[in-house]
Amino acid sequence: MRAFLLLVLCLFGTWTQVENQAANDSVQTSDQTTSTDLRCRDELRDMLVEQRVQLQNTRAELQTLRDKVAKLEKNNADSKVAFSASLSTGSTGPFNTETPLVYNKVLTNISGGYNKITGIFMAPVKGVYYFRFTAFNKGGEWMGANLYHDDQKILSNGERSTGHGFMANALILQMEKGGLVYMRLPENCVLHNDHNTLNTFSGFLLYAL
Repeated sequence: MRAFLLLVLCLFGTWTQVENQAANDSVQTSDQTTSTDLRCRDELRDMLVEQRVQLQNTRAELQTLRDKVAKLEKNNADSKVAFSASLSTGSTGPFNTETPLVYNKVLTNISGGYNKITGIFMAPVKGVYYFRFTAFNKGGEWMGANLYHDDQKILSNGERSTGHGFMANALILQMEKGGLVYMRLPENCVLHNDHNTLNTFSGFLLYAL
């Protein structure tokens, strides 16, 4: 009988150890599962943060590209500057003082920089410009044309021809935005224009600065 009781007690103790071990294993497994879940959550959070940063960087780069495109479009629009005009048919001059030449027959005026009322070209953008003029008269009188940049005379041309007289000249100027270029008729000079458009004033932007 005593041996039987000892056997029962041993079996009970063994069973209790088994249950305790199973409980411990369950707790360890639960702890491991919780640790894995936390690690996955942290990794997912880090991934989301990284993707958010990448998205912000992409948006910033896209905005930079948009700004560059807008600037290029504006520069392209500003770079389209050209004009050409001629005197009206008939004679201009002579006058006893230097007189503005107003080329009121506009052939081209891209950007609207040339004013046919005053005969003055105003630079819409800072840049390097090319200008050219032609002059004609029937002969026997002095002819001439002076080109001014702002208040400074840059070109002065004049001659007296026995027959039909023709002259032309050109130059390149660096101009500030709002700078002025215009032509003036020297005193005692005459120009004659007809349907052939022989007296012209032209210019265009080579490149903006």
